[in-house]
Amino acid sequence: MRKVIFTLLCTLLISSAFAQFNSSRDDRAYWNGFVDYVQAKGFTGSKDMNRRDLNIAEKLFHDYNAVNKRSVDYKSFVTLVQRDIQQYRKQALDQIKISRVKHAKNSNYPLMFKGTDEQFMAGLSVVDGFAGVQTTAWRFPNEIVLGLNELRFNDIYATNSEN
Repeated sequence: MRKVIFTLLCTLLISSAFAQFNSSRDDRAYWNGFVDYVQAKGFTGSKDMNRRDLNIAEKLFHDYNAVNKRSVDYKSFVTLVQRDIQQYRKQALDQIKISRVKHAKNSNYPLMFKGTDEQFMAGLSVVDGFAGVQTTAWRFPNEIVLGLNELRFNDIYATNSEN
């Protein structure tokens, strides 16, 4: 029970901090859907995704837009997502550092992440407006996509119970 409450508090802190990002809840959900689309098309982890001359990611994104009857600019959208994922990492890492300090003072206080700062969300892409393998490997956590007002206890427990 204590672990679940701790997870809830951490999620709420990170979620509330995320509200200052540029992407909307719909943008984050749309990105996660695109990552799923890339996987469904068999390109997750494909080195061909990194070949700018093939434009596979951009073609997939245009197809994804067509399937969803939307017109979203590829480069602008990917840049927005990359910036927000970088910002999410920064804010989450700040919360992880707080949990480390509290754990050092009281070993019963659970750690949010047991690795080093460099290991947390390692392999993020630079912000370049290109959705290669590194960028399409990252999804926004469900609690961030849903937004603070739609968090439910079971969602948080189900998505964070492995810690």
